[in-house]
Amino acid sequence: MNIKTSSNDEFNLLVGKIFAHLFEQFPIPSRLYVDMFFDDTHYDRMRRLHEESDSEFPFNIEGVVNHLHDEKLELFIYTVDWLKSEGFIRCEMYSPLGVQPEYTDVVLTNKTMRCLQIVPDSLEAPEHKGSPVGSVLSDAAKKGSTQLLIFTAKTALSMLAKRYMGIDFGK
Repeated sequence: MNIKTSSNDEFNLLVGKIFAHLFEQFPIPSRLYVDMFFDDTHYDRMRRLHEESDSEFPFNIEGVVNHLHDEKLELFIYTVDWLKSEGFIRCEMYSPLGVQPEYTDVVLTNKTMRCLQIVPDSLEAPEHKGSPVGSVLSDAAKKGSTQLLIFTAKTALSMLAKRYMGIDFGK
């Protein structure tokens, strides 16, 4: 993955997959880890990076990979951290030494659910109901429609930014 040329699409695709997963799990808090969202595993990427690096000692004394950079893991961490810091999700990070981090008790926030139009009927006033963006994300994730996931995630983030931050990306 070339992070410089594909970071926006990779970010939007990952956001779409995360939102779709959390929508499917609602209202149960979920656990997120990098291997849930990419075709190859973190272990496979690290093994491949080690083979390419010709390093004699791939791990330091604590068992942490030396000098190997997993761009997908980095993208995952930065994306989830950003979603949390901007109030789109609530979660806790769990990161044991030498093991890839994961996020626990992950749920969509009320503002995200309102923007995605996935607030349960029992919690939503009839005048606020509309076409659910969350359903589109979920269907796109199930069908493996990368372009639809990217487009829908971009649209949802744009709607959230406009509604809650006063930012209009359309201008």
